[in-house]
Amino acid sequence: MKKIIMALSVFLCLIFGSVQVKAQDNSLDAMNINVYIDKEGDAHIIEVWHMDVYEGTAVYKVMENMGDSNITHLEVMDEDGLVYTNIGEWNVDASFEEKRGKCGLVQDDDYYEICFGISEYGEKVYTFEYDVSNFIKQYNDYQGCKFAFFSELSLDVNEAKVTISSYFDLDEDSAFVDTFGYDF
Repeated sequence: MKKIIMALSVFLCLIFGSVQVKAQDNSLDAMNINVYIDKEGDAHIIEVWHMDVYEGTAVYKVMENMGDSNITHLEVMDEDGLVYTNIGEWNVDASFEEKRGKCGLVQDDDYYEICFGISEYGEKVYTFEYDVSNFIKQYNDYQGCKFAFFSELSLDVNEAKVTISSYFDLDEDSAFVDTFGYDF
């Protein structure tokens, strides 16, 4: 009987001992971006990020080479309806508690980071919106925008959708889209 119990114990240890436990990492499961371009060429952008957040103090999005465009009117809300307080200039060195329920911008010339504090770890849905001035630029032969919706993300995006609408009619004859290597 002892041999059977010992064999069963060894068998159970082998089965349960071989199960790998992985520490949870932050992930960006889905990103939905809606852009509305007004008649002045400015954009109002709403992003919804479905995330699993298990470490860190803040979520951020980097936007570089913005030229003469500025980001304004940042608002952030989570899945519980918590509306974050916009503190203006973001302090990257602040603590978890100091960042909780707050959002802001890091700006250096034409470089921006949209930042907001992680209020709690787990499955989160963040909705943030902001305006981008001079979204549409006048070039020598056409008007257009050059905007990187996915630049410098520290997380892989499992699923992304970008929807652009405008005060002006957009169709295949009046608009050209280049995804720079991404399929759509």
